[in-house]
Parts: sequence; structure tokens; C-alpha cells
Amino acid sequence: MSFNSELKEFRMKCGLSTESAAQKTGLTEEEYDDREHNRLFINKPEMIGLLVALGMEVDKAIRIAFEPSYSSMSDMVKEYVDEINLVPFVSEDDDYYLFSIRDGGRAYEIEKRTVSNPLLALKDIRHLCSKKWVSIKHIKEFTRLLLLEFDP
Repeated sequence: MSFNSELKEFRMKCGLSTESAAQKTGLTEEEYDDREHNRLFINKPEMIGLLVALGMEVDKAIRIAFEPSYSSMSDMVKEYVDEINLVPFVSEDDDYYLFSIRDGGRAYEIEKRTVSNPLLALKDIRHLCSKKWVSIKHIKEFTRLLLLEFDP
């Protein structure tokens, strides 16, 4: 099943209108509708973020986002090599979430006070998805840390 079909099916299973789903994900209704109707490319971290924002468990959202959808073997190999080259790490201190890349250098930081609720957190996840160095492992670990913060 395509991602947009999974997204629509899950939204409907949750009893949400597209307007309600848009609000939960921090998108306008038009932006949400574009994603549900496959009118634009959605990267894997955004796929996961959308499903989690609607209430899906992180692990299930990750499985759906990473269902094989390769058009060729070279696409699959390229994604695998990219994943190996960026071994991510997310940590936190009292005031920041700290994102690092393979060499241990700090790539990015997010101030904790700016992600004080799930809607703000989703906006940061969407922003992170625009960064070339961010991988699904960054998003998964950041989401795990946020969940601990929001629901201790």
C-alpha cells in the first residue's frame, strides 16, 4: 500500500477530518491534503512525523515509512550507503537537544523551551527533515526523547 493510502486510512481510522489532521500535524488543510493525495514528495522522516502526530506508535510509523518502495536496486543500495555514512546521535543537556554526526561533531541543537508541546515539536521535526545530514535514526531518537519529556 502506498504511503498516502496508509496516511488516509489511519486518519479515517482515528475518526479525524482532514482539517483536524492538519491541525494535529501543524500543517494547513491544503498542505495536509497534498500529502494525503500524493501531490508532492514526502521524505521518510516527514512520513513518520505525520503518522506519529496523528497518534500512531513510532515503531509502526517507521515500518510503514520504510516499506520497500524502490524503483531499482541502485536506489536501495544508495539509501543503504547513505545510512551507513551518517551514524547519527542525539543527546540532551538541561537546555538543548544536541544532534551529532558520525565524526562526533555537533551538527545542530534545538533549545528545549522551543519544543514545549507536541505541535511545536512536530514543526521542529519538519524543519529537521530539510537538513541533508538528518537520518531516520535522528528523528527516531529525537522523538523518543520528546515522548519522555511530554509523558514522563
